Amino acid sequence: MALLAVSVVSVLATAFFRVSMATTRSLVQETENTRAFYLAEAGLSEAFHGLRVGRRGQIGSATAPARHGNGLLWVDATEQVDGRVRLESTGMCGRGRATLALVVEPIELSLGFFSDEDLHVDSVLLVDGYDSTIGPYADQLGGDGYLPEPVPIKIADYLENSCDSGEHTTGHHLGIHNWCVAEYTHQEVYTKEDNSDIALFEEKLQEAYDAYVEEAISNGETERYDFPTGAASHTDGGGQLASNNDINLDAPSGEPIEVYGDVVPGEAGSLSGTALITGETSSRGEPVELPAVEVPSVATLPALLHDSPIPLVISSSSIGYASIMVVADAELIVRGPCTLVVGTLELEPGADIFLDTTDGDVQLYVAAGMNLAPGSRLTTSGEQPDEISIQVAEIAAPIGDAPVKLESTAQFHGTIYAPNTDVRVGSAFEIFGGMVAKSLDLAPAVKLHFDNAGYEGSPLPKLISWKIVKVPSVARRGGDPFQALNVTADELEVLHNAHDLTSVYLAISYVDHGGVVRTFDGLEEDFDWMDVASVLDSERALDEPVDTEEPDPGPLEPPRAAIEDALATLSGGALMSELLSMSPLSDSEMLAVVDAERMGTAFTKKVLQENPLSDQVLDRLVSGEQGLSKGDLKQVMIENSPLSPGTLALVDSADSGQLSIGDKNVIHDAQ
Repeated sequence: MALLAVSVVSVLATAFFRVSMATTRSLVQETENTRAFYLAEAGLSEAFHGLRVGRRGQIGSATAPARHGNGLLWVDATEQVDGRVRLESTGMCGRGRATLALVVEPIELSLGFFSDEDLHVDSVLLVDGYDSTIGPYADQLGGDGYLPEPVPIKIADYLENSCDSGEHTTGHHLGIHNWCVAEYTHQEVYTKEDNSDIALFEEKLQEAYDAYVEEAISNGETERYDFPTGAASHTDGGGQLASNNDINLDAPSGEPIEVYGDVVPGEAGSLSGTALITGETSSRGEPVELPAVEVPSVATLPALLHDSPIPLVISSSSIGYASIMVVADAELIVRGPCTLVVGTLELEPGADIFLDTTDGDVQLYVAAGMNLAPGSRLTTSGEQPDEISIQVAEIAAPIGDAPVKLESTAQFHGTIYAPNTDVRVGSAFEIFGGMVAKSLDLAPAVKLHFDNAGYEGSPLPKLISWKIVKVPSVARRGGDPFQALNVTADELEVLHNAHDLTSVYLAISYVDHGGVVRTFDGLEEDFDWMDVASVLDSERALDEPVDTEEPDPGPLEPPRAAIEDALATLSGGALMSELLSMSPLSDSEMLAVVDAERMGTAFTKKVLQENPLSDQVLDRLVSGEQGLSKGDLKQVMIENSPLSPGTLALVDSADSGQLSIGDKNVIHDAQ
């Protein structure tokens, strides 16, 4: 009996051990698969950013992957025939494997801070630009500030207007003006910490004002006082303020509007008002079509109310909430890589939200509204605008009430894309990156810093699709990923350095650390960014730049006398036969034939087909209304393809009235 009992226990113990081991292996495998999934998402995020700054999107390869954390990854970028780009990212961690695919459509526009509707600014505003790929914004400051005339303020006006109201309040709250109050400066009465408690700041400022007035009155100065004003520090240029319609910059005297860069009204819009603008002010050539935001489909949890003093961390790669509200003295942390979809997001005064991109990007999608109240705080872990994006779906709201209110205290490094939604930006919400909205309501003293680091989007490429795909065969080998791919960790590039730059051409003008202006034109992989102190101008391309400047053909020889006689005395088929007998014809002779209009379209086409046609002749055919029918002109253009850039531009221009849109598309296909 004892032996039987021992045998039964042994069998049960063995069975339990096997079940336990299988469960453990399953849990470990699930954990490693999750980590591999996160690695693949990190690869997609990095490749997505690469496309935005003019790179290929390719990161490493199966034979030379990028290392990230304890795993490996690579991203294959494939340009499709319709211009879209497919990114396929494979992550490997332990025995975990995951491959994700993303299809994006590049939008070749640089919009800066853009309003689809009319843009009206009626108070202090600062707009400038910088390039995040060469360093933080603070390292690129170089402006002296615009100093308007002092603002006269009477004692009576001052005593009637406390910090709770009055036209002079907003400048004080932000410190944009650096207004002085006797020996009490903003630096003494206002700190970043004070801004979290508006009442405390108002009390300090009121005390300083009272002391100033008391001293002024004791000195017999009872009529007026000049408070010198000056704009905040800024960069030398690169900013962009734009609209699809009119732009009106009309602030009261003494409240400067400064744009260190371009102001671009819409195609039929105009620019009015008074402002300091250092760049171009010409209208855009055509309206900008803004693609709608497509909110990802994720599992949605019920409404979240965070009212605990203990910080709440959201770190899931993809998660949704019906709504999120954070109350005073509570903090919400969103840790990347994370795609967070919310119906509404609301921060009460005193609430905090921290966007942590240390380990990956944060993408926030808003479906129903966003209200970051004054007195709340938004902070980010880094200063790279490409790491954080806020995309807002179309939201209807009563007239005058913006569905998106960004009024918290923040130095927001990221991009905001709300093409069909009104957005209000508060005075304390400073943006480093870019923003697109249906309409922009800018509070007094807003600072907008455009990151022009190769942006060719709105400012984001349009995401077409995302899905999990089959892991490639090379990654299916089990065990340690480094051994499976036969690579050594020390020999691999980290993720952000693993972009394939072998076909990315860089043209850059920069200042080196010795203060010397230098230029570089070639493959980006051959350029050493460590030599750059500041960038003056830069441009990337995926194809080797070609010299589009067409050579001067010089003066043309006059047509032969026999050609002139034939054009003067013959027509129709007889003229065609004579011209063909004297072919090949020179450029001047072909131009004379085209201008003479002495033959029908079929005869003219026959002469054109039997002679070499220069750009001058082709340009004359495209821009004129003589000689050929639409179909014949299209055929001649195709037969002489590829066309020069100048001729192709003429085909696309409004001057080519003989060609329909369909004809132009066919000609483009032949290039």
